[in-house]
Amino acid sequence: MFNSRGILAVAFGIILLALLYISSEILKNQQSVQVRLAGNGLYLPGRSLFVTEACSGLRSLTALLALGILIGGLWLRSPVSRVALVVAAIPVAMVLNAVRIFLTGFFVFFVDPKLAEGVMHFMEGWVMFVLAFIILALMAFILTKVETVALRKKPA
Repeated sequence: MFNSRGILAVAFGIILLALLYISSEILKNQQSVQVRLAGNGLYLPGRSLFVTEACSGLRSLTALLALGILIGGLWLRSPVSRVALVVAAIPVAMVLNAVRIFLTGFFVFFVDPKLAEGVMHFMEGWVMFVLAFIILALMAFILTKVETVALRKKPA
């Protein structure tokens, strides 16, 4: 009845709406900016931001899942630790995409609307992705330490 592509599309839509809502609430509550959320757009006073499919964070999530699998396969011994690392990639990607949307709205409203386009927007995405990779690497490092301690306590 449901295929994986359809489930992924629905999950993406829910995640995107949640990220937009979180970002708009942060701008509204922390910076006293009136933000209206409609569909995949954030409407700031005098400006509009639209999150397009190409810039959705879904690619980032897919890449982080792949990196989680790779890092888990290279550094971790336990299947439980590997699964935990891959699952942890999902909230890491969601939170950092919410931060990216917030920062874009913040820069557009308070600095210059052109910062939502071009090189700045591209670099912001890469900085967030590198940060997500560092967070995953730190999680893997902690999990390797936990595995080491668990192996020492395990009776031979």
